[in-house]
Amino acid sequence: MLILDSRLRGNDREVSFVIQSILEINKNKMKDIDLSKIKKAHFVGIGGIGVSAIARMMIGEGKKVSGSDSSSSAIIDELQKHGAKVFLEHDADNVASDVDLIVYTPAVDFENPELKKGKDSGIPCLSYP
Repeated sequence: MLILDSRLRGNDREVSFVIQSILEINKNKMKDIDLSKIKKAHFVGIGGIGVSAIARMMIGEGKKVSGSDSSSSAIIDELQKHGAKVFLEHDADNVASDVDLIVYTPAVDFENPELKKGKDSGIPCLSYP
């Protein structure tokens, strides 16, 4: 399990609740996606509390994680310490050709270049929540 900086850990039950809520909300969207086969995921809005929780879970499972956000934060710093590749701008080139899944925050505009590239490339794209 991924160990978080004490400033970011908060209550472990809260983190677990967030992850379980995300999975429950997305259950119907994810019915055709086998998470065990995901090797590389990209997160648009990776600095947000919900999206970052999923990224942390995937890092803990040994998956390759990349993502983008508009600004740096302690959450992003922590994800980078554990191997996430984070871009501080939104650009289609941030999405590698071998990404298996894109997770995005609803705060992202549908014209976001990373989200557009994912959809145009046929990469499954799921929103949180």
